[in-house]
This record gives sequence, C-alpha cells and structure tokens, in this order.
Amino acid sequence: MRHITINKRISWGLQGAIVVFLALLTILAIGGACSGPPGPPGPQGTIGETGPAGPQGEQILTSGPPGPPGDAGQPGSPGEIGLAGAAGAAGTDGTIGPAGPAGPAGPAGPAGEMTLLNAPISTINKANINHILFFIPEGLLITDPGNPDIEGGATQIPDGVAHRKVDLFGKQAIRAQFAHSLQSPAIQLQIQFFRPEANSWLTLIDAFGADVAPFTNQTSEWFAVPAFEASTDFLIRVIVHGDGELDPRLTYVELDAR
Repeated sequence: MRHITINKRISWGLQGAIVVFLALLTILAIGGACSGPPGPPGPQGTIGETGPAGPQGEQILTSGPPGPPGDAGQPGSPGEIGLAGAAGAAGTDGTIGPAGPAGPAGPAGPAGEMTLLNAPISTINKANINHILFFIPEGLLITDPGNPDIEGGATQIPDGVAHRKVDLFGKQAIRAQFAHSLQSPAIQLQIQFFRPEANSWLTLIDAFGADVAPFTNQTSEWFAVPAFEASTDFLIRVIVHGDGELDPRLTYVELDAR
C-alpha cells in the first residue's frame, strides 16, 4: 500500500515536470529561442485588387535661372531651293549715261538698185537735150481719161505715139512739157519708166497740169533721173489723167534732159 502511494507521488511529480518543460518550450518557441531553419517558401497568393490612387503630391519647381548661351553649333546642310517668288514691280528708269565713243565704220554695203526717184527740184544748170515724143498740130484725141485715184483709171497714150525709148545716159535731171485743147486743171500728164528687173512701170515725173488757156504750154518741175536705170535704152510712156468726161486733144509731149 505504501509502495503504491510512492509511485503515485512520483507520477504526479513527473507530470508536473513535463508540464513545466512544455511551458518552457512554448515560451522559448514564442521568443524565437527554439526556432529551426526557415522552411521552403509557400505558393504565391492571389494578387489583390488595385487600391485607389493616392492624392497628388505638391508640385515643387526645381528649374533655376537660365544659364549662359552655349557655343554656336556647326552650320547645317543647305535646304532645298524654294519656289520663285512673284515678279516685283518695275523700278524707275535710271539716268541715261553719257554717250559712248563712236565705233569703227562698218563695211560698205552693196550698191543700191536705183537712186532717188521723184527727188526735189534739180538745180543743175546745163544745156537741155530735148526729146519730142510726138507733135500733132490738130491734136491727139484722148477720150474720157480718168483719175487713177477717183475715177478708177488714167489713160495711156497709144504705144506707137508715146511709148518710146530715149537716151538718158549721163543725164541727171528730166522734165516734161505738153499742151492740150481744154482749159481744165483736171487734165494732167504723167511720165513713167519701165524697170525690167521688177517687170513693172514706175513714176518718173509726177502728174502735173494747171488751169490755163487752151494750147498753153505747161511744164513740170525737174526730177532726178534714176542713176542705175539711165541708159541709151530707157523705155518711157505717157499717162493722161482726167475726170472721166473731158476729151482733150494733146498737140505735143516733150521731155527735156540735162
């Protein structure tokens, strides 16, 4: 009976020591004195929802005063040429400069085909050479000669009478004389010459005539003889101007050359 009591005492004491020991382990475990090595990391948990944005912080100016200009950089490559602009207004004329020195004379040109035709009155004072184209006392009837500018055509005296070749070689001036049966300034006389190179008739003496008595001699001014046409074979003709109604009778036509 005593032995059982001793065993019970021992059993209660052991249990108390165990309890104290366990309590001490618990305290040490909580304090980390009895912690073992860290275990492997556990699996990552699910990412939680994004929280609301926090308030914006106060803006702080950190720029200081501008520094000094830096060194100039290298020039860039030229750009493309732009479009031409609109033309500006014309400027005012400048002052005319002084005349330059005369240049050298150019080479002589080729000789002209003829000299002056219907030149001013000749002043040559030489003996006249008379060419009587015709002389008919009773007069050569010219029927209704017209005015080439108004009535549509003057009248040529027939070839056999006043279509002649005359010698004007060496002559410089020429005039004409004539008379007719009427008193009218509408009746006028014109002398033409033939130019083979142009195959045409040209004026040698302009038409002339005055209001004088019938059969009064009428004389033209002196005209220059075309130098390159003057020869011993100079072909001329006589043209009579009128008003288209009068019928004059010409008694003579004469050319004077000198």
